Amino acid sequence: PVFLLSDGYLANGSEPWRIPETDSLPDLKTPFATGPNHTLADGTEVFWPYKRDPQTLARPWAVPGTPGLEHRIGGIEKQDGTGNISYDPANHDLMVRTRQAKVDNIAVPDLAVDDPAGARTLVLGWGSTYGPITAAVRRLRAAGQPIAQAHLRH
Repeated sequence: PVFLLSDGYLANGSEPWRIPETDSLPDLKTPFATGPNHTLADGTEVFWPYKRDPQTLARPWAVPGTPGLEHRIGGIEKQDGTGNISYDPANHDLMVRTRQAKVDNIAVPDLAVDDPAGARTLVLGWGSTYGPITAAVRRLRAAGQPIAQAHLRH
């Protein structure tokens, strides 16, 4: 599951952004499948679009229309590896546990709290509220108020 949290300020607000040097950006190239990745019991080599990488639990991506790598996609739960539709309870249990393992393997850093004065009050923000909250916290600190700030990013 993917949750996209958004708000109107992102669409209607403006703020200066430093444009990074192109060379400093990470390489986001995707290694697409180019051929079979599984051997059947009879020795036939086939492409299994639902075969998972044991380290990342990710499935291979094939460029649509690549000869020999065609497959179906859809929202119904698939059999592990083959991608055939499955209503088997044991497969369902495996798929639920696999999805949970993928979530569990996401590295989320600890929340950074900006608290220079040991404040008893924390302003917690998310999304486009960062700018206005930071400005308000700075004003309160300038007025002598001990106030902490944290911003959820993940």
